[in-house]
Amino acid sequence: MNETLLAFLEELRLEEQSIAASLATDKLGIVFRVALNELDWYSYNITRAPEPSRELAEHWYMLRLGVARIVKLSSETNAAFGVPTITLRRQSELSRRVLEIACHLGFIQLGRQIADNVHAGRCEIERTSETTFDFRLPEQLIDSEAHERDITDHYRCEARRIREESIENTSEGKEQTANVETLLENNVFIFREYFMGYRADPLLDEYFFHLGWSELQISDEFDSFNECSCFGGIPYLKYLIATAYLFSICIKHERYCAAMVRKFPSILIEDILTISADRNTFVTEMFHALNYFGVTFDNYTTTSMEETWRIYEILSVNRRNIQIINRHATPLSCLGVCRT
Repeated sequence: MNETLLAFLEELRLEEQSIAASLATDKLGIVFRVALNELDWYSYNITRAPEPSRELAEHWYMLRLGVARIVKLSSETNAAFGVPTITLRRQSELSRRVLEIACHLGFIQLGRQIADNVHAGRCEIERTSETTFDFRLPEQLIDSEAHERDITDHYRCEARRIREESIENTSEGKEQTANVETLLENNVFIFREYFMGYRADPLLDEYFFHLGWSELQISDEFDSFNECSCFGGIPYLKYLIATAYLFSICIKHERYCAAMVRKFPSILIEDILTISADRNTFVTEMFHALNYFGVTFDNYTTTSMEETWRIYEILSVNRRNIQIINRHATPLSCLGVCRT
């Protein structure tokens, strides 16, 4: 690796080190939590935009890079947070400060991505002053994965379109949708003046689990392994069911949020999008969900509580596996652990 590239990477490291020192003083985990709140809020809006502008798409990309880095650095510099399940309202000034940190870290991560391209020979680097570096890119950059990605995206969109049409264009689907919306509105209630609570309903649990499984089926890695293959002594099928369960929780929660703001207009959706839960309670609920939904699968065997904890540890981002998001652009799990 050439000396100029090493110098550039060292500058990035020093820049990030100063931010990490600041995050180390956040003993309550406020920055960690607000960063996740902002990521959820941006995700909720951008996925509903008809066609995001290039500027918005770039901002969204930088935010994802930065929030993942906040999660990693905050977890590494704090052995535990004082209020791991904190729930707080969105505050403009606090959000602005956290977004600035996220974008700062996002730019640092982007710099590391460019450095990888220099190392791979796809561009060149030159130091032009003590504080600036110039990168020279070729006239053309070939995206070797573009064709395959376009095909995958096409089939994913078609699968969702067919699923939605089967719901919207049949009497059974329309009736089911109406029942679901009624149950969502009937079960939400105001919690501590500004937040949301909702009662469980077995019909909604069934409906959203099947929706979560449907989403999982059209993901790129769904059929990467035979469902009977074991990882850590646990069949791949159990990881799939647990992931579908997580998907179902996220989808159901968003739908509850939408029902909440319709029923109680004083509640702001940005205050209720991110879920906080006690870890032991959550794992217990996952244990029951695995064994409830799992029995409908041919190759399923009963999941023990010990296996559920191991699945939880693997599917979540926590301090014991935080290095999995060390690589820039690594996707962030929807399950983050604030405790040790």
